[in-house]
Amino acid sequence: MAASMGPYETWLTEKLLSLNPETDTDVFVTYITGILEEETTDDEKRESVIDLLAQIVVI
Repeated sequence: MAASMGPYETWLTEKLLSLNPETDTDVFVTYITGILEEETTDDEKRESVIDLLAQIVVI
């Protein structure tokens, strides 16, 4: 990830790697941040992020 990460991006990167160390954090952090910045309802944002996280969580 770029050196200009803020506290949220740093936290999210660490959290994603804790869920799956093979996660491409450059892609996922950018995508999740984009979802959260969209002008959609909180429920739509929540559903989108949950669907995305389901793809990387190792069970």
